[in-house]
Amino acid sequence: MTVLKVQGANDRYIFLAKDGKAERVAVKILKRYDDKVEILAIDKEIKEGDQLISVGQSKLVDQKPIKIVTEAL
Repeated sequence: MTVLKVQGANDRYIFLAKDGKAERVAVKILKRYDDKVEILAIDKEIKEGDQLISVGQSKLVDQKPIKIVTEAL
């Protein structure tokens, strides 16, 4: 799941890849569609073309450097 939840709270967030760093973005879940969700960014704007981190995001820390590895399937 790409949307993460703060432990002990109902706060949700995602991570974007920005300038070689992980950027945490608080979000609100608007609607659910089976295994997909519609979200609204709360504290930052999500723009077309932003890279959503969908693997390994539970180990990320906001504003820490990241290395993106893409593998051909």
